[in-house]
Amino acid sequence: MKFRTIVTIEPLPEDWKVTYNDSAVFIGSCFTESIGNLFSEGKFNTSVNPFGVLYNPVSIANGIKMLLHNAPFKRTELRFKNGLWFSFYHHSKFSDTDAEVCLKHINKEQNKASEILKKAKYLFLTFGTGRIYTYTETDEIVSNCHKIPAKEFTQRMLSVEEIIDMYDKLIPALRNFNPNIQIIFTVSPVRHWKDGAFGNQLNKAVLFLAIDNLLQKYEFTKYFPAYECVIDDLRDYRFYKEDMLHVNEMAVQYVWEQFRQAYFSKETEQQYIEIEKLVKSGQHRPMNIGSKEHVLFLKTQMKKIELVLQKNPKIDFSAEYSHYHKELTKISTGK
Repeated sequence: MKFRTIVTIEPLPEDWKVTYNDSAVFIGSCFTESIGNLFSEGKFNTSVNPFGVLYNPVSIANGIKMLLHNAPFKRTELRFKNGLWFSFYHHSKFSDTDAEVCLKHINKEQNKASEILKKAKYLFLTFGTGRIYTYTETDEIVSNCHKIPAKEFTQRMLSVEEIIDMYDKLIPALRNFNPNIQIIFTVSPVRHWKDGAFGNQLNKAVLFLAIDNLLQKYEFTKYFPAYECVIDDLRDYRFYKEDMLHVNEMAVQYVWEQFRQAYFSKETEQQYIEIEKLVKSGQHRPMNIGSKEHVLFLKTQMKKIELVLQKNPKIDFSAEYSHYHKELTKISTGK
């Protein structure tokens, strides 16, 4: 007997497959951040949520527009409340008591992401919810409420048509910015329980219907079934965190494995496994600092990095290589 409904993921065509020569931008919910960070840890050239976590299609579209124009964020666009400078378009991780620090962080991430997007092969967009919040004082649709009282916002559900119309305008501009970009949509498996069980289903349905319409229109778009992998394949509370709404590390790792099987080329998978081992071994804290074994470990790590870079000089191991070199210098000089 079969005790699981395993989701079959259609492999990408060979010319779509992910390689270490490609770069990618990830924008969307906390789930896309989890997968995007695994890309970064695997030494792919990526930008992950340059505005912080974004949940709804409007906020995601606004973020993409900012990357296309790459106009520096100005102090007049910031707000000040509860002792912090912040932006309604950014996550609270950008907030700061100093406006200039806040702006510097925002513009640094935006500029980096814009440069990557210009040459990226992939743009991963993860929709989390169709519900939007509008700040009544300015009529702005916000990405984050920054702990401002709920009474200062109105909320409503986007319609399927609104999302489609918005992305019908955005996608051509995106392809004009980068004619080679491939867009991969996903829907976050995180449940939005504030809407209730029925409301959560309606919420996700709006997102699915909008994405399906866009997939049928644009041949350079794909859909990755992260939602289905968790909800229909794993469907067990042991794959969720204590709040029973957010997926845990086991679920993320499972989806990541499914992603690699369908989207990585064979060569990329082999390189990734090699790089993952190298990264993990470098994270171990040595117990025998300064010993012959420690010196041998450092030299071996450096040699392995050199071999990886011979295959692909674009992979960035500069921080690790510099660290190992400094450690060897300390040991040899006794400083």
